Amino acid sequence: MAAVDTPKFVVVDQPGQPAHADVLVEDSSASATSRLFDSGTLVGKYIIVRLIAKGGMSEVYEALHQDLHKRVALKVLRPELRNSAEAHARFAAEAVNAASVSHTNIVDVIDFGAVYGLPYLVMTLLVGRELAGFYAQHAPVSVPELLDLLVPVGLAVALGHERGILHRDLKPENIFLHEEAGRIVPKLLDFGVSRMLGARRITSKAHVFGTPQYMAPEQARGEKTVGPRADQYALGVILYEGLTGRLPRNAQHPHVLLYSVAFGSFLPPSVHVALPEGLEAVVLRALDRDPSQRYASVHELVSALLPYASPALRAYWTGRQRHGGEPRVGFEPRPMIERVARAAAVSRSTPVLSVDGLIARLWQRPSVVGASLAASLVLTAISLWTVVRCVLQLAEQ
Repeated sequence: MAAVDTPKFVVVDQPGQPAHADVLVEDSSASATSRLFDSGTLVGKYIIVRLIAKGGMSEVYEALHQDLHKRVALKVLRPELRNSAEAHARFAAEAVNAASVSHTNIVDVIDFGAVYGLPYLVMTLLVGRELAGFYAQHAPVSVPELLDLLVPVGLAVALGHERGILHRDLKPENIFLHEEAGRIVPKLLDFGVSRMLGARRITSKAHVFGTPQYMAPEQARGEKTVGPRADQYALGVILYEGLTGRLPRNAQHPHVLLYSVAFGSFLPPSVHVALPEGLEAVVLRALDRDPSQRYASVHELVSALLPYASPALRAYWTGRQRHGGEPRVGFEPRPMIERVARAAAVSRSTPVLSVDGLIARLWQRPSVVGASLAASLVLTAISLWTVVRCVLQLAEQ
């Protein structure tokens, strides 16, 4: 459905812009299917460039802000759901929930609007691939590399829980490995079935939301008291899959799979792959059928995983705890590795320090920073008082 009499715009790729084939591609055949908007259609302030993904409830387009010339991802409700009050409410909830949690490892929602009676939201355009694609190519993944990717996602989920938001559909397809300035930043996507804790249910009938392979047993049983530990269970499944290259359960028939999730058992990961001592117990606790037997929070799960993480991630966590508690921002592996290496080089160098070296040492000695600032303030006060006395003496003469 293209806008009537809408002027068409020619969008020219600029040097340094991301290649279309690498941008948020969920379905390589999406561009060949029917679509709501043609290339060049103006939607609010955004010029449609191309269709990049298509799901059950929405279509996602690459678009260009007509004034800022900034590329974004524009997600719009599919036209067949135009008259569905539930779909409209769920779409609006996704925008509000995602926008209410600002975190390095959650995709930014930057705008919201409606066109032809269909709501749309605008997000940061991501470059890279989904964790699912990474798993398909590299799983089983080494333990430190896997935790460098998943611990930041766990922190993002934990922050959502602190804000009262359950994701309810965590899976590798909803974790995007965004390439940014030469580093990989995992981003949590798709709050389409998320819900505020204590909020009124959008649906009037009992529905089972989520993806069966990553669904917690209490979700599969349709229980009404699904809480944050359901998201923890999904993270446990993602961990299991990354460590072993396979899912705990993967029955072909949906009803058989749901029954297995709700009431069945699965083989421990050590049957498929050798793991560091103690790590299997962490994964199995997150995957306990009884929610009360899982970790009290996702933060506790992350803390239990840290001993098996890379040295850079452990150093980052320790630094954050020293300077104000558990991390509330995302861990970006490569910059942290560079900072740790720089600090190590400083410790081996001569007493003559570069600016970077000085900062690295002061980072580890906050008391020195405080003392230096206090001394500077005292000296400044003495200097000001000396000037005032001189002025007063001149005035008396």
